[in-house]
Amino acid sequence: MILIGGLCTSCEKTQIDNKAAFKTESNEAALSGFNELFALSHLSFVVPQYYPQHAWVMQGVPQNMPAMPASKAADLLYNFEINGRHADVFRDILPLKTIEPTEGVFPFDSELFSVLQKYQQRNVELILAFSKPYPSWIASKVQALGGGMAVEMDVVANVISYFLARQRIWYGLDSTWMAEKLKIEPFNEFNAEVSGDESYAAILDNAVNSKLDYFGVPRKEVLASSIISSDEWLYLDWWTNYYLAGGPGTPNIHLYPMESEGTDISTIVSRWETVVARLQNPTSLPNHNRIVIGEIGFPRAGLGDGGASVVHAAFLDTIFNSIRIQSVDRVVYWRIFSDWLTIDCTDATCDPVTARETTFGYLNFRTDTPESQMMTRFFPVGFWWTH
Repeated sequence: MILIGGLCTSCEKTQIDNKAAFKTESNEAALSGFNELFALSHLSFVVPQYYPQHAWVMQGVPQNMPAMPASKAADLLYNFEINGRHADVFRDILPLKTIEPTEGVFPFDSELFSVLQKYQQRNVELILAFSKPYPSWIASKVQALGGGMAVEMDVVANVISYFLARQRIWYGLDSTWMAEKLKIEPFNEFNAEVSGDESYAAILDNAVNSKLDYFGVPRKEVLASSIISSDEWLYLDWWTNYYLAGGPGTPNIHLYPMESEGTDISTIVSRWETVVARLQNPTSLPNHNRIVIGEIGFPRAGLGDGGASVVHAAFLDTIFNSIRIQSVDRVVYWRIFSDWLTIDCTDATCDPVTARETTFGYLNFRTDTPESQMMTRFFPVGFWWTH
């Protein structure tokens, strides 16, 4: 989502120079990749056709993706490789409602496996995040167990960990790939979707970690649940309190422009660099200087097709050449291939959030533009995938 509102103009904290006294150990960029909703796209394609009795499950699920079978995801992953640009990390998001719509009933496990298997087969790293909407049974379950946010976090952790256990044990998701390539993000944008209390994020992340151990689920890492904010100081405050509450995960942040910033790319990126610099400052977060940027993006809403590609090229070029941004562990770009999808949607025909989702990618695969032009039309000269 795109943030609205102003910065924290009343803050009196000392600004940190986001470029001075900073050196990298190598010239390699951060491990980079893309965030696409392949799992939800696949479910949107198969559920009405093959699971009509469960079609209700998709009600309330964000519709910011097309109805697209898993084979299309495989095509995109494959084309990265044959075009000489192997994207090494992807991020996908699963609503809990689609995982276990009815307690103890898992109608889409095999369909979700078919998507996860595509990432496995291409041997890319996957950050698998979980999100709302919840299935309705969670609320009654929490109430029956005594209620409260801590109980809710435990129930959510059970849903997530048991799903991953089924994927490995029942469906055969490869254990080696999971151990080497699968990162778990317990919740997408926790502070916006669940609670503004960092301690509950710490409870959830710890619970997911321990329950995965209980079920014997291999994984590369359990990241911290991600956060997003229009207040650039909230990121440091959040992670400071998260670790004080016993949170175990790597900082996981989402960065978007605010509407008030317009298309001033340099100003936007400078703000983002400041956020990253604060989190990397060892006096601020001792021993927690690793950072994942799980979503970063710039929409072309209102720019028009002609201006969009210029603005996006400037955005990507600035990000690729930012020493500060490229010093983090992962940079995952949000929906920049959305034109390859087939969501024909405007503010007049669907909700504004979904409409805006179609404006992140400017490489238009609805036309005759071949995918082999991806390198020259999309990626800046001199950009190379690393690691």
